Amino acid sequence: MRYIVADPTGNITVLVKEPVAIADRAAVTRRMFEEVPACEQVGYITTPLSDEADIRLEMMGGEFCGNASLSAAAYHVMKNGLLADDSSAAIRSGDSHTSEKSPLRSSSSARVLMECSGVDDPFECIIMRNVSADTDNSYIGTLAMPDPVRTEYIDGHPVIFLPGIAHMILPSDRFTRRQIENNIRDYASGFDVDAFGVLRWDEKRQFMEPCVYVKGFETLIWEHGCATGSTCLGYYRYKSGGHSMTEVHQPGGMIKIDIRDEKIYLTGSVVFK
Repeated sequence: MRYIVADPTGNITVLVKEPVAIADRAAVTRRMFEEVPACEQVGYITTPLSDEADIRLEMMGGEFCGNASLSAAAYHVMKNGLLADDSSAAIRSGDSHTSEKSPLRSSSSARVLMECSGVDDPFECIIMRNVSADTDNSYIGTLAMPDPVRTEYIDGHPVIFLPGIAHMILPSDRFTRRQIENNIRDYASGFDVDAFGVLRWDEKRQFMEPCVYVKGFETLIWEHGCATGSTCLGYYRYKSGGHSMTEVHQPGGMIKIDIRDEKIYLTGSVVFK
């Protein structure tokens, strides 16, 4: 099984690079968790549905994932040598060929049109090299996140819905990790989503601990970084307090959320192992 391991803000993501039938993905996903002990999620790279899109990603639970999308876009850039000196990185990844859609070229940034499970329309990712990193396989990316679908409340706490996934925001001084672990399945049971997250948020420190439960696989993981969680948090702070920019610090690093003209943009880093 050919795969590559991406580290987007500590949210270790395995990207399976060869076709896997949907019926076989549960078994392959379990295998990836065994082969990569630090793995927090698995995504499958497949043929885009749209002629315009460069790459398609389908997540293990059918949900949308910003970190995995960012990783897939950066992988596409690295594989096809779309930035200066990326040809050597492509050779190291075992993908030295270039695609017909994206001929080899040098640029300070590259645009990738992504498709991902959980959302209907392609979206844009802008990928740049992380020049401050000590490895050639490090990138910084910005992508336009899907708009939240709605906001509901559980016991006065907001639940923000993105396509296929919802995140509940809880104050860290009132809820322990154990309490969240014990209750997240009950929280998720009331909603028709593929994945459900609980964000343990410290407003004073601007620090978030994301716990994500994927229903189809019964996985419950305290992620080191969560893009959709960061998006929901930034969106809620914008709607409730007018904050157009939020730096969401997490165990794996920082993800920045910018809201411009009512559109949500996420910026984060990706390193390939």
